[in-house]
Amino acid sequence: MHGARGWWRVLVGVAVVAAACGGGDVLDDNPPTTASPAAGTPPAVTFDETSWAVEGGSFGGVVFVPPLGRVPTLTVTGDQVTGSTGCNTYTATLEIAPDGVLSLTGFAVTEVGCATELMEFERAMLDVLAAVDRFEWDADRLVLFDQAGTVRLELVAAPPMADAGLAGRWQLTGVTLADTASSVVAGTDPWLVVDVEAGAIRGNGGCNDFGARASFQGGQVMVVDLIHTEVACGEAIMRQEADVFRLLVGASSWHVEGSALTFTGEGGSLTFTVAAGGSPEAAAQAWIEAIATGDFDTAATLMAPASLAYVEERGGMAAFSTDLVEGWGAWARVDDRHVWSVSGRFADGTVGTAVVMVGTVSQEGMTEHRAATLAVVEADGSYLVHPFTAAGQVGFVVPRTDVLDRVSPDVAFELSVPDGFDVLVFLDDVGPLASQATSAGDRVTVTVTSDPAPQPGDHVLTVLHQTSDGLIGAQSTLFTTQP
Repeated sequence: MHGARGWWRVLVGVAVVAAACGGGDVLDDNPPTTASPAAGTPPAVTFDETSWAVEGGSFGGVVFVPPLGRVPTLTVTGDQVTGSTGCNTYTATLEIAPDGVLSLTGFAVTEVGCATELMEFERAMLDVLAAVDRFEWDADRLVLFDQAGTVRLELVAAPPMADAGLAGRWQLTGVTLADTASSVVAGTDPWLVVDVEAGAIRGNGGCNDFGARASFQGGQVMVVDLIHTEVACGEAIMRQEADVFRLLVGASSWHVEGSALTFTGEGGSLTFTVAAGGSPEAAAQAWIEAIATGDFDTAATLMAPASLAYVEERGGMAAFSTDLVEGWGAWARVDDRHVWSVSGRFADGTVGTAVVMVGTVSQEGMTEHRAATLAVVEADGSYLVHPFTAAGQVGFVVPRTDVLDRVSPDVAFELSVPDGFDVLVFLDDVGPLASQATSAGDRVTVTVTSDPAPQPGDHVLTVLHQTSDGLIGAQSTLFTTQP
């Protein structure tokens, strides 16, 4: 049994030496004019509710800058700091004392492995964050440093982050060269997978597979180091593919509107549409729509192999048709449906994703406000729902007060889980949360706490779980906290 913290490594100190990357780059030694508050006075300003992109830093006189195409970030929300190193994501707790002394503690970092230069930069950046104790900032620039002047991190105000709808799998629908637009060559199926977090794209140009490094910041895009296989196809296909590769590398901006993605640059543009199952949310909603309309063939194509095998062994989709239409199909008719996804990494490195839905559902003559969750797995950039085989294994034990389903915001939540399960727990779209496990026979009780405690109002507790044989499932419960 692994708790939710199996996804994180906790930093408990500061490394003595930080690795350097990109030597030779020189940073501005003149800090901004807005400084930390004077000693003995409360902070006159804070940089709460701000987001920053890392330009570079220094540790012990050694300068480092982000590797090409990566945009490390730092976002402050209250006393919580979150961000990306360009490889992994991290969290920490921020405190600014009345005398202006700053501290970042309680670091937790995901454990994704990346290229050597990315890992070296990550180590240097995290070492600096753990050592800084001063700040200077204005609207456009933030500098974190220590009093001795041995560590320093320089950041600039970050433009709006890439739309979450950008990530996922896209199907090429059109190529525009200058003012001439053309559709995709018949018989070809060019596609693109955008991985914003990894800073990469991959796909197929209609004949050859390709991959490249890519950065997305605001509405800008930069694609570099594109490589591809060298299979020969027909003349028209090869001409189309050459245009696709050239326009990808030449793209300078991106735009998502509805289900369409456009890359634009000097010389033309590429237009894509979201592929069925091209994002976790798209996969879940497409599956629900297919169920609601009785299109079980399409629904089957959007299901993970393990769930599909489970259904086939029990008579196929037709045998489940009534329950599916009345159950999951009811979510297609929810007018106030709110959908989001959460993801985390289990102890064995497998990424788990759940699509969470909240809304007012009319089902079997009853109408109620509730939450539902579908586990989703990724296969080559396409997402597949996993509603069977691992579902229904978690029992929620939400402490009650004098009003049903209303809980005090400072209570811990308990989950009853089969022994051998690995769980990731999320409160709304935040997590995984800290947890403790206690064995009792063939079940394990997992106690989960949220810091800070949830504000009064409706909340959703979601559990992603992985069985001992690798099957992934997800469950949610809706509850309300009272003041």
